[in-house]
Amino acid sequence: MPEIHRVGIGGSGRLMISVYLREHKNGDCYYARFKVSNPRSGAYQRYITESLRTNDLETAKEIARTRYAEISLMESQGKVIKTETVSNEMSKFIEEYKKGLENNLGSYSKSMFTSYRKTIVRYWKEYIGHLDIKNVNWDHINDYESWRQNYYKEKKKKGIKLHGNSKTQASNRTIESEINNFKTFLRWCSIKGSYFGNALEYKYKNANEKNKRSAFTTQQWTKLTGYMRRNSWLEVGVRGNDSRLIRYRHMLKAYVLFMKNTGLRVGESRKLRWSDVELVQDRDPSKNFIRIKILKANSKTRRNSISIGNEGAYNSIKDWNEYRKSIENFIQPNDYIWCDIDGRNIMHFREGFNSLIKNAGVELDASGNKLTCYSLRHTYITEQLKDSVPIYTIASNCNTSVAMIEEYYSDARNKDFEEVLTKGYRKDARLSSSQKSNENHENTRKVQNLNKPTTKPKKSATKTSKSRTGSTRTGSKSVR
Repeated sequence: MPEIHRVGIGGSGRLMISVYLREHKNGDCYYARFKVSNPRSGAYQRYITESLRTNDLETAKEIARTRYAEISLMESQGKVIKTETVSNEMSKFIEEYKKGLENNLGSYSKSMFTSYRKTIVRYWKEYIGHLDIKNVNWDHINDYESWRQNYYKEKKKKGIKLHGNSKTQASNRTIESEINNFKTFLRWCSIKGSYFGNALEYKYKNANEKNKRSAFTTQQWTKLTGYMRRNSWLEVGVRGNDSRLIRYRHMLKAYVLFMKNTGLRVGESRKLRWSDVELVQDRDPSKNFIRIKILKANSKTRRNSISIGNEGAYNSIKDWNEYRKSIENFIQPNDYIWCDIDGRNIMHFREGFNSLIKNAGVELDASGNKLTCYSLRHTYITEQLKDSVPIYTIASNCNTSVAMIEEYYSDARNKDFEEVLTKGYRKDARLSSSQKSNENHENTRKVQNLNKPTTKPKKSATKTSKSRTGSTRTGSKSVR
């Protein structure tokens, strides 16, 4: 049994440290066992044992006294003395966040949980997961961008097959987002008492730079919609007349048109059901629109809201509903709008959308950046700005802030106010109040709820008219 040397601490000479020698193949080494007063700091252990990394007794005693002074300070501050690796702490963080979601806690969201798993678990764990959490510092975050930009390049050199959507070059915005997610994790560690370093002081150098959101140009959008109308894409495909492929492409077409004409976020539209959408028909087909109910559980802003989609959204969702009825495929109020043949909601259209815009020849924006499903939202906002729609109205309908639109879409506003400033000189702006009243009276609207079973109306109460696409609309009771 090794000889144990007791070390006295303080004026009272209380014995709080035991120093003893251990024999190893590579040489002897002294260890110290420290008594812990604060149970939380010691992870509810009464003693902590650490190597002193010396075989000299007097040196070992001096190191032990210095270390005990550090431990005492950490105990008084409520910090954890012996921390775990970054990888282990990440696992705890993800597990706690998952439980928060399961318990429907207000500050937890599925989108952020997905984001943390994509960034913290995928990249940061591989980058510094082996380090002790207390050793993470400012330099590690500063060097992350260089490591991240070479991540997929190194994978390719090693012959590792990459996913088709993997980008060899990450954007500044992506790097910023990944760093912020890691800092959120570090703040969590700090609250738990396992981290107290300087990494949280780091600020990404491009954090304040404005990055224009990629959007489809008018020419690109015209080219894309024309391509989606081709029977060669819509009905045939590379596998011939595949009923599943035909259904998917009808859905993808409806989804693209719906997203571009509503400005919804991808996450907000993902779990929409037929009961969440209401068609509002006007005597003037160009004024048809839809009301969309967005539940807070699916919203980035964590609140219930109503968004309005224009005529394009009205036509796309109506055509998709009629198509689903024609094949008797999940059209009940509680069924998902975007679902597979088994009724399960589609989590994303990434692969189908990427293939569509590539084949249509509209894959990149003017700066060479790849367009994505989110570009449909950006296209909607850009077009609304150019059509002189007030920024506050756009922000409210898109569940975002005026400041966000001004920051990222300011270059789209060069002609915003032409229509408004010249409106007083137009004939239609000088209509008398009585004329306007009569015009408003004529434009009564008809509301159709997709969440109610369709019934055949009586002939005397039915009016039919041809839509712009040639389909027949059935009138219902008019409401103001």
